[in-house]
Amino acid sequence: MTGTAVLRMMRLARFVRIVRLFRLRHLRGVSKALVSKLTSQSASLGIEVLAHFIAVMFLNHFVACAWFAIAAYNTDETTWIRDGEFDRLTQMQCYVLALHWSLTQFAPSTQNIAPSNTLERTFACVVVLVGLMVFSSVVSSITGAVNQLRVRQVQALAEETKIREFLTSRGISAELYGSIQGFFKQTYRKKSEWVCESDIPFFDQIPQTMLIQMHTDMY
Repeated sequence: MTGTAVLRMMRLARFVRIVRLFRLRHLRGVSKALVSKLTSQSASLGIEVLAHFIAVMFLNHFVACAWFAIAAYNTDETTWIRDGEFDRLTQMQCYVLALHWSLTQFAPSTQNIAPSNTLERTFACVVVLVGLMVFSSVVSSITGAVNQLRVRQVQALAEETKIREFLTSRGISAELYGSIQGFFKQTYRKKSEWVCESDIPFFDQIPQTMLIQMHTDMY
């Protein structure tokens, strides 16, 4: 084994140490804990989107490390590093190139790096398939959460419009009109922050003993 190969293996060992610092399961646990502590739907949605973004970045970090390792360990064939004459770059510069390549596999984008041997092409095919599933899942999850929040906002706007039309048609004074409208907004804000028991049909099906125990813990 040449001195260059040994140096590359030492560099890869550093990458492995970095990879061990990250735990996606721990990240999921933290994000779920934060969401469970938040009562505001908007804040929960923001945390959910941020958690998806961080998870995708961690996944791309792992893919970038693997993409770089495949090229660095292969000393017998032409690799994307040698083919692009990137072997003169620093370790950090090569990592940024690998991360850029990884990100382009998960989202429509362009890059100037291509597989140069069978192993790299096989790995690239697997990454493209995984990226397709991850991208579709993340988009679907975020879209569903946004649509749910939008439906609630539309319902509140429709109810506020009905209240305004009713008060206007009955000739309610401006002072009382403002008080009622302010009370409605305050009430809706609390309703959007706290989920009521009546909003969950499942609670009508659980045993009475569980329901009593839940009420005891709540109050």
